[in-house]
This record gives sequence, structure tokens and C-alpha cells, in this order.
Amino acid sequence: MVSLLQEKNDLQLQVQAEQDNLADAEERCDQLIKNKIQLEAKVKEMNERLEDEEEMNAELTAKKRKLEDECSELKRDIDDLELTLAKVEKEKHATENKVKNLTEEMAGLDEIIAKLTKEKKALQEAHQQALDDLQAEEDKVNTLTKAKVKLEQQVDDVSTLTVVGPRYAMSICAQRGCVCVCVCVCVCV
Repeated sequence: MVSLLQEKNDLQLQVQAEQDNLADAEERCDQLIKNKIQLEAKVKEMNERLEDEEEMNAELTAKKRKLEDECSELKRDIDDLELTLAKVEKEKHATENKVKNLTEEMAGLDEIIAKLTKEKKALQEAHQQALDDLQAEEDKVNTLTKAKVKLEQQVDDVSTLTVVGPRYAMSICAQRGCVCVCVCVCVCV
């Protein structure tokens, strides 16, 4: 019976040890469940953060792509502007050369205009002198014409006097306010 008691005590000790082990296992199991719940919460949080990070990464990638596109477009614009600037510089240089040539041409034309103006003035003065000379000659012609008419009248008067006689000549001279001088003219027939 001692051996049964001993066996019972051993079994009780074994049961007690098993119960202690079971309690430890249950406690560890509870702890593992708590750890699992905490880890699942952390995993869920990490997954949410990962989704947020992936979403932010996608947004940043889209923004990066958009900025790269804008950068490429700006580079094209800069290249276009540089080409335009080079073209404008070339046109400016050509225009400056044209302006220089036109300025030189204008200076030459100004000299020609000044020369022609001087010649025109000289021609105007010569023309005016010719007009003055012509007027003087016309005045001389008028004076000579009047003198000729007067002389012709006097010749007519003298002819009349020789024909009509001295009395008639005196009456004509009196009408004209002239002094009558009788001259004897011999006419040979």
C-alpha cells in the first residue's frame, strides 16, 4: 500500500506539475494571443501606413512625372526662345547694316541735294538776271519804238510842210505846241 500511496503522491505531484505547466502554457498562450492581437494591430497599422505611403508615392511619382514633363516643355521653350533670340539678333544686325547703308546713302543724297539746291539757286539767279535783262531790252525796244513813231511822225510832218506850205505847218505846230521853223527843201524831179 505504501507503493500505492507513493504512486498516488507521484501522480499528484505529476498532475500538479502538469497543472502548473498547463497554467504556464495557458498564461503563455494568453500572452501570445495578446501579442498576436498587438502584432495584428501593428500589422494593420503598418498596412494602412504602407497604403498611405504607396498613395503618397504614387502622387509624388505623378507630380514628378508632371514636373519632368513641364521641365521638358520649359527646355523646349528655352530652346525655341534661344533660336528666336539668335534669329532676332541676326535680323537686328542685318537691320543695323541696312540703317548704316541707308544713313550713308542719305548723307550722299543730302550732299547731292545741297549741290542741286546750290545749282538751282544759281539757275534762279541767272534766270532772274535774264528776266531783268529781257525787261531792260523790252524797255529799250519800247523807248526806241516810241522814238521811231515820233520820228516817223516828224518825217510825215516835214513832208506835209514841204507840200502844204508854211502856213499850214504853223497851224499844226501851234496845235501841237511846237515851234515851227520853215525850211526850204528842193526836190528835183
